[in-house]
Amino acid sequence: MIADARLAAGGVAPVPVRLSAVEEYVKGKKISEETAERAGELACERAEPLEENGYKM
Repeated sequence: MIADARLAAGGVAPVPVRLSAVEEYVKGKKISEETAERAGELACERAEPLEENGYKM
């Protein structure tokens, strides 16, 4: 079980971006592929690619 988590994305903005929604989602969850998959989806949910780098998403 994931008791607590602190997650941030680096290299996506001038400063690291805290992933609070992902942190809340994973708390109390079992470590599994399903949890990781959904956490990844949440991490990308509000991402907005720039004009020339949409393929990176």
